[in-house]
Amino acid sequence: MKEASSSTASDPRQPSTARPYKQAYKLCSWLAIIFCAQSLVNMKNMENDLKQISMAMIVALNLIRSGSRDGNGSVVHH
Repeated sequence: MKEASSSTASDPRQPSTARPYKQAYKLCSWLAIIFCAQSLVNMKNMENDLKQISMAMIVALNLIRSGSRDGNGSVVHH
């Protein structure tokens, strides 16, 4: 029984030992910013397009900002 408890303590499938993978969010956020810049260049209807682009930019910047923080809210230094 002692072996079973020690193997579950280091099992990465357990929620207590698993860490979220954030690198994909960071990559997607940077891609979103690039696409927003491209959309700014190709705008046809200034009012509607600018609203959509600004919202997409805000979401992308928030994802980048939250990707540089750990689960406790402190900034992670790489």
